[in-house]
Amino acid sequence: MVNGVRMRRQPSGHIRAVGRSDHAADQAGDGTFASQHVAVDVVITKSTQSITFDELADKLVSDAPFSLTASATSNKAVTFSTQSTACTVTGTEVSITAVGECAIDADQEGDLTWAAADTVTRTFAITGVKPRAPQDWPAPRQEYLPSNGCRTP
Repeated sequence: MVNGVRMRRQPSGHIRAVGRSDHAADQAGDGTFASQHVAVDVVITKSTQSITFDELADKLVSDAPFSLTASATSNKAVTFSTQSTACTVTGTEVSITAVGECAIDADQEGDLTWAAADTVTRTFAITGVKPRAPQDWPAPRQEYLPSNGCRTP
């Protein structure tokens, strides 16, 4: 009995698991108030989460491996994968393997209390080796003409 209300289940302020819980309470009537019965069906669902995974810059085929970072609102670890042939992913490290396009997926599978996050995909281009700047090229020749516009030999 809690405050004159007979509970069929002990009230609790803690959510213990995902699922469904039925609660009912009865109060006997008296000379002033009629008896009351209240039933409540509580459905507890998994929390939703999302992934933050920044855009990736385009790369050169000659670039060194680089690390990925992403986070989930659940604070659980994010995993990375790719089906691309132009790159490979091992843990959080990406290695460039060929010219082309690389699409990397970030996932968080969830658990007993968190639903799986929607996959976030980031794609970047991989190009050939960057050409060298023409630093050894001679400067363009500037020719000055006299005010009459005629060249003198």
